Amino acid sequence: MMTKHNILIVDDHRISQSGLCYLFASLERHAVVGTLDRGETVNAFVVSQPVDLVILNLNLPDVRREHFAHCA
Repeated sequence: MMTKHNILIVDDHRISQSGLCYLFASLERHAVVGTLDRGETVNAFVVSQPVDLVILNLNLPDVRREHFAHCA
């Protein structure tokens, strides 16, 4: 059985979200488990369900780059 990697996409541009969802839909080992349009909602989402990878637009108005750079 192949393990799927759960992906969360955080971007306020619907076209970017849709494109990434379309890309990952064609890959068997990856599953987009959610899309968000605000950075402030990421923490609550990640706590509520398992996520292996967060694709985050660092240019969102409510995202402080320093916080995410510190987490990495």
